[in-house]
Order: sequence, then structure tokens, then C-alpha cells
Amino acid sequence: MASLVVRVSMGLLEIGMKKNSPQSVNGFTLLEILVVLIIIGITLTFAILFFGDFGQKRRIVMFTETFVQKIKLAQQQAILEGQTYAVRLDQKGFQILKWLRHDSWQPLSQKGIFNYQNFPQSVKINFSIQKNFSEQNMVILHSSGDMTPFEMTFSNKNDQYILKVIGKHDGTIINEESK
Repeated sequence: MASLVVRVSMGLLEIGMKKNSPQSVNGFTLLEILVVLIIIGITLTFAILFFGDFGQKRRIVMFTETFVQKIKLAQQQAILEGQTYAVRLDQKGFQILKWLRHDSWQPLSQKGIFNYQNFPQSVKINFSIQKNFSEQNMVILHSSGDMTPFEMTFSNKNDQYILKVIGKHDGTIINEESK
């Protein structure tokens, strides 16, 4: 008959089955268990390095969805208030602006949902705006629901995963994946 034994002696942990004879000591030492865990950890690390993208694809998808939702929210705000809004784009990020009656643009907020949003550093951004609609790098959101046509691509640094956002003149925004 055998029984399960956990024994600690002189800094070693022995886990295993004990037979009824006192001379027989079977089991794994703590050192052996730690070596196996280290080998498993190293193997998993190499597997993640080789196969994983460290969540870059997820970051691109999340940021693209956030970008599209902020534009849609600003578009709805422009329609509700009967005001003209804009999305100012630069190489570092974007911000929602509001047209004031005295011929100037004002950022909507320094805090909150319409604050300046930086593009993630691990994401490569390319954008084009039809210049006959806008002189600056701005997507104009009219109170009628129309907008400046634009196209943006979001990709990782190696262009392996690309999402494209297309804004049409009638105010529709298409979010599509391309290879």
C-alpha cells in the first residue's frame, strides 16, 4: 500500500508516493520542479517571439475603432447643434474642433472624449484628404451630415496588417481590412 507524501528536509521539497518501506524515497525535489518550469518558460518565450505580434493587431483594431467612433460622435454632435465641426489630423494624432462664429477653429476640449488623441507609436498612419474640400489636414463635418472625403490606413511598422478607414462625402465611414 502506498500513500502520498510531502516532505521537507534540509531545504528540499519531496513530493511523491511513499512505499511502506522506510529505505525507499521516491519523488521530485524542488530543484527538479524548478528546472522543468524554467524549461517550459523558455520554450513559451521563444514560441511567443516567433509566432506572436505582442498584440499589435489588436492595438490597431482598437485604435481604428476608437478613431471611427469619435468621428461618428463628433458628426452627430455637429448635426444636433447645427454647427460645423472638424477633425484635425497631423503625424502625431488628431483632435476634434468646432467652428466659431468669428472665423476660427477651437478645440472642443482639453480633457474628456474630444481631447487631442495621439496615434499609438507602434502604428503607422497614412492619410489623404481631398484638397478641393479642405486646405488643411482637416476633415470637415457639416451640420447637414456631409463630410470631407478622406482615406486613412493604419498598419504595423512592417505593413503586415492594414486597416483602412474611408470617409465618404455623404458622411458614411467604412472600416475595412486589407492585405
